[in-house]
Amino acid sequence: MATRPEHVFCKTAKQGLTWILSQQRADGSFSDPQKGIAGYYKVPYALAVTGHLREAQRLLNWSAKQHFTPAGNFHSASAKTRTCMEDFWPVYGKAWLVLGAHRAGRWDLSFQGTAHLLRYQVPVGGFYAIEDGTRFLEPVSTSWGGLATLTTGNLQAARQAGDLLVQLVNIQPETDRFYYRLDLNGNLVTTVPAGSELFYYVDATHNQQIYFQPGIALIFLAQLYRATNEPRYLEACQTLFQFTARCAEDVYRFPPS
Repeated sequence: MATRPEHVFCKTAKQGLTWILSQQRADGSFSDPQKGIAGYYKVPYALAVTGHLREAQRLLNWSAKQHFTPAGNFHSASAKTRTCMEDFWPVYGKAWLVLGAHRAGRWDLSFQGTAHLLRYQVPVGGFYAIEDGTRFLEPVSTSWGGLATLTTGNLQAARQAGDLLVQLVNIQPETDRFYYRLDLNGNLVTTVPAGSELFYYVDATHNQQIYFQPGIALIFLAQLYRATNEPRYLEACQTLFQFTARCAEDVYRFPPS
């Protein structure tokens, strides 16, 4: 009986996983402690979801010693080691570590980590980002903060994040632009500094856009719909997907997709 050929995506994923495993050090780490979480924050999830729980536990043990604070913060050693990701999206990397820890059954890290993430959630429901000292709302922090709270069972916080994203989808003033910034009161930001268009909206009439902004909202809202069966989350997903259908031809293959 002929065997089915392995799908190219599965084969590639296994090759990538083999390389990742070859990089793990004897103490469980993948980078020096002073370099912070930027070099490994997605790795616990990748290891756990592919069944390499022993390796995931070794990394999480190391992370707990080097970067996890009593307050539940996955924190880089010093300001000098923080990346722009951590400064702009203070929730994103930490949320990935919460997701990976929860997959691996490290409730001590995932629940404490989620409690810390909730410090970044504002009353209108979003998890804030920071630019030049100013806090604002956008899909990356809100979606991954929402997904972390959903994963660890805080459905109320996840709904609040999801409802903000539904509002963001529903108040778009133009069909060919997806404005993705809100102020802390949930008001859409449509005044854009000259030359900064990429960092405020996705323009469906141009290529090389920051497509992950609507994409990450779609990911979280889809998971929230599965958890709640509430139509508004699915409808927002459908609206976002329809927007991507209007985008340029590189919408699914440009690196920020």
